[in-house]
Amino acid sequence: MKKLIVLFIASSLIVFGGFSSETKAEEITDKYIVYYADAEQVNAKRITELGGEVQHAYTYIPALLVNASAEEIEAIRSDASVMHVELDSKAQVVLPIRSPMERLVKSADQYMPWGVQRVQAPQMWQRGYTGKGVKVAVLDTGIALNHEDLTVSGGISYVPYTQSYADDHDHGTHVAGIIGAKDNSVGVVGVAPDAELYAVKVLDSDNSFITSNVIKGIEWSIANDMDILNMSLYTYNYYDDYGLHEVLKVAHNKGLLLVGITGNSGTDNRPNTVTYPGKYPEVIAVGATDASNWVSEFSSFGAEAEVSAPGEAIYSTLKDGTYEIMSGTSMAAPHVSGMLALMKEKYPNYSSTQLRNALKNNTKDLGVKGWDPYYGQGLIQGDLGHYKIWPAKQNVSDEKVWSITYNRPVDSESVIEENFYVTDSLGYRHDVFPMLVESNQMEYTIVQVHTWEPYQRGETYTLWIEDVRSEDGTKLKENVKMEFTIQQ
Repeated sequence: MKKLIVLFIASSLIVFGGFSSETKAEEITDKYIVYYADAEQVNAKRITELGGEVQHAYTYIPALLVNASAEEIEAIRSDASVMHVELDSKAQVVLPIRSPMERLVKSADQYMPWGVQRVQAPQMWQRGYTGKGVKVAVLDTGIALNHEDLTVSGGISYVPYTQSYADDHDHGTHVAGIIGAKDNSVGVVGVAPDAELYAVKVLDSDNSFITSNVIKGIEWSIANDMDILNMSLYTYNYYDDYGLHEVLKVAHNKGLLLVGITGNSGTDNRPNTVTYPGKYPEVIAVGATDASNWVSEFSSFGAEAEVSAPGEAIYSTLKDGTYEIMSGTSMAAPHVSGMLALMKEKYPNYSSTQLRNALKNNTKDLGVKGWDPYYGQGLIQGDLGHYKIWPAKQNVSDEKVWSITYNRPVDSESVIEENFYVTDSLGYRHDVFPMLVESNQMEYTIVQVHTWEPYQRGETYTLWIEDVRSEDGTKLKENVKMEFTIQQ
């Protein structure tokens, strides 16, 4: 029996996906999760007869949370109707070193974090997609309820000391800000600024939590018709938790998009360091990248890595109304949740499987060609629609002026920087301006794209042409993109 208890202590620990997190067992509880083969087998009366006390009956999985002594749980385990028993245990997370920054308070000072730019969220906003009407559950420490940059649409607390789902830590608020900080001219802006954020508080102010409460939080998300579930957490020591997987299977089958993390064990001496629940096939496992598009050293890797997203030096919201930088796969996952909210708004009739495939199909390939265990399918990008790819140009002058000829008159109001622009290899915009230089009302139009400053020698850029309209207001059928490399 002693050996069994030691095994399950490790089994139920869940940790944050923050950078360099360390986990330790704080307390062994006297609670167990008792699983049955199906709902008809669940027998609370029998638990009582065997000396146990039923604390909670789960809704979507055939299981009971039971308070029992070691002797009582042995009797319960031996009952013919019981399929599986796991010990519910408590853990504590030592947080990463954080980087405080001065708070932004003036309306002119709203800051767009580099990760939001890198995943092409602004281009999605430009097309009218901001996550409006999409419900995102943040399974975390709660969310600040009075932060000027956040609107919390609802939530629940499963920690024992409070019914409030307000954040009394910081981690959940930081994650929520990455997903959906408002575009309101203050602080920061998130990937999906109009998404509906729901705080599912399963971690407490000491960063402590138990598996049974995480399962409750997932069940709440199912019952309340969430579209997306962000889980910036992982089980301790690569443990495959039975109950956690079972409830995630249910959530997946009911159409929830499940976003998790690969984990922060990239430096472990193992061939595969992806952690659960990201390791489950129902969950999108997200790895972290830095501002140079390199995979973060701490980011876990392995066969289950699906996509990557910005996860280093990410600036976001805190519970006291301020802002701060944090790093970790915890910060990468909410970029994906936010992007899925934008895509859900764009494709409201898509199934979760279709949206997941669309996410993977809109990535920037990094590392070795194609999928790899570090970046997965690559860095997520906005679903900007179909583009005609013009042949790449080499040895381009650093002061190149691009001329685009249209075989019909073009509406001058569509010749703007939002429709003709250039990005560098990291996705940052290079300052250019388009000009309508010649127009024959009967035959053709020429648009030139000028650069304000010389292009960097040896750098590769992309020219984007989007949403150009003819004089009668008709949108031209094809958007265009073209890579070009500046001469050394």
